[in-house]
Amino acid sequence: MYKGLTSYFLPEGVLEYFEVADFAEVPTKDKNVLYTTELHIYLYEKDNRTPDMADSVSDGFCEESCLWDFPTRDKKTVLHIRRRRWTMRDGTSRSADIEKDIQMIEAHDTRRVSRFFKRWRMDNEAVTARQIGYTYMINSATFAKRYKYTLSGYETWEQKDYAEQWVFLPQNLGREHGIDETSLQGELYTIVHNKEAHGRKGSIVAVVKGTSPTDVSRVLNQSPEDKRNAVENVTIDLSDSMRAITRTSFAGATAIRYCFHVIKRGGEAHEEMRLKLKREAIRLLGRQKARFRQHLEELAAQRKSYRNRMRAKQKFKEWYAKVAVCTIRVVKSVRDTIKQYEDEILNYFISRQTNASAESLNSKIKCFRAQVKGVKDIPFFMYRMCTVLG
Repeated sequence: MYKGLTSYFLPEGVLEYFEVADFAEVPTKDKNVLYTTELHIYLYEKDNRTPDMADSVSDGFCEESCLWDFPTRDKKTVLHIRRRRWTMRDGTSRSADIEKDIQMIEAHDTRRVSRFFKRWRMDNEAVTARQIGYTYMINSATFAKRYKYTLSGYETWEQKDYAEQWVFLPQNLGREHGIDETSLQGELYTIVHNKEAHGRKGSIVAVVKGTSPTDVSRVLNQSPEDKRNAVENVTIDLSDSMRAITRTSFAGATAIRYCFHVIKRGGEAHEEMRLKLKREAIRLLGRQKARFRQHLEELAAQRKSYRNRMRAKQKFKEWYAKVAVCTIRVVKSVRDTIKQYEDEILNYFISRQTNASAESLNSKIKCFRAQVKGVKDIPFFMYRMCTVLG
């Protein structure tokens, strides 16, 4: 009965050649790991002598070897295997010839572990083999190689040869898209993503090296024109190259400038004003505090009035008139920036869309890049991004 029960916890085929001699439960030495307890199972080889070893005499056991197995009931599991040693008639020592069978058991168990983590984590989450190895007590280096060269399908990936320059997943084209930039190995890459995937699988549409509208459009234009014309909205930041990409590849889409960047520029200008006011407040602290408080109240009242596009456009014109008499350079710079992109900024008030999803996806890619301590193999990194987010 116990043999049948034990077979559920051990790799397939082990009990054909070994028997359970003992087991022990001990605390884990490393306290900074997921499992705080270790389960050690001791396996001794049975009498596996072949016919040509019939006259041999048992000479004890060889040194034990360890095999890592799946955790059992939240306990790190280690198998301690000891082979029998036999003394032949001529005085030589040898073991039963079952090396190939043991290697097959170890290889099968390693493949079983690798396939489990591939299906469960690597193909669906932006995690590294190092993280999985540290958390689940497996050899992360071996698992990383096995995933990259055997399990993942990277070697047969049709975009592998040019992945360092660009990747394109036309099946992820939809109605709502966003464009952003990220850095890999010091090089800028333009990322086009599908907002409807919400940062999960199916998000990445294209990743192109550089920010040239010509290069990005050349990749995007590989998809049928009717699919590109079906795109309704594209959120972008204040980059002219992104606007050119939108006009070239998504001619029928509405370009929406991400208001965060406008607010950021305004915030920088506001910071400059704050520092100036702080320096002046040393001499005129009381009066300046009162004026600044009044100014904030006016800004709050203006925000409440921004209810629709036409109202916002009118407020912009009123603000332009006030800024015309201002002598602060950074404030005039903000005015010029808003004037240049006014129509696309005002498009925000049509559907209240932002490019936050692009920033979120970019943040995920940066976190993933930070986890692997930089990107050495860009094609494989592209494959991982396309596997997890594509």
